[in-house]
Amino acid sequence: MRQDSKRKNKKISRSRIPGEFRWDIVSLYKSGKEWQKDCSKLDELLNRLSEFKHHFTEESVFFLEVLQLRDEILQLVQKIYTYAHMCKDEDNSNNLYQSFFDQASSLSVKAERSLSFIEPAILSLDYNKLKKWLQDKKNLQVYEHYLEKTCRKKEHTLTAGEEKIVAQTGDMSYMFEYSFELLSYADLSFPKIKDERGRIVPITQSNFSTLLRDKNREVRKRAFKSYYKVYQKHRNIY
Repeated sequence: MRQDSKRKNKKISRSRIPGEFRWDIVSLYKSGKEWQKDCSKLDELLNRLSEFKHHFTEESVFFLEVLQLRDEILQLVQKIYTYAHMCKDEDNSNNLYQSFFDQASSLSVKAERSLSFIEPAILSLDYNKLKKWLQDKKNLQVYEHYLEKTCRKKEHTLTAGEEKIVAQTGDMSYMFEYSFELLSYADLSFPKIKDERGRIVPITQSNFSTLLRDKNREVRKRAFKSYYKVYQKHRNIY
């Protein structure tokens, strides 16, 4: 019985966890090389998008193509970012996965910056002209809700140049959370405490909230103080 308790409270490396209990990231990409191919494809799509920047509101055919291209870009960004984020979360100390996440984050910001001209340009269109395009072009009707929602946000939407500046802050804004995650999940080591049955339990990021909900007040107290004592030692970093 004691042997089972020790096994239960022991930290297990991911490689020893059965596949059915792990994320199925292979369903996204079978390998890092396959993921890199989509990163290159995203760059190609962004370059293609830039070709429409100054004239896509002149003809409904160009307008539709840009909206479809926007969809393709957003879906691809989401897939690229999700894979990189999940790889990193599997092991925050893995340098390769960290580089994947950095690359995915930069591509996400780049995509947001590249797409930033679309909504200001939509709002520059005459509303009646936009309505006529929706009536005449059946393939455009799928975007009716998106276009109506965009028009409702008109007074809160900046110019194309200003929206681009906002989009460029992405690299800066995500860095704070990313730094915290690397320090907390990869570099910090937390102590072990005794639970109400006298078992030695290692504190981890995943079980900390569970320990704080333990029925025994002393266990909750030990978990709280032991956990935050580590952060207190690194208060000049955090």
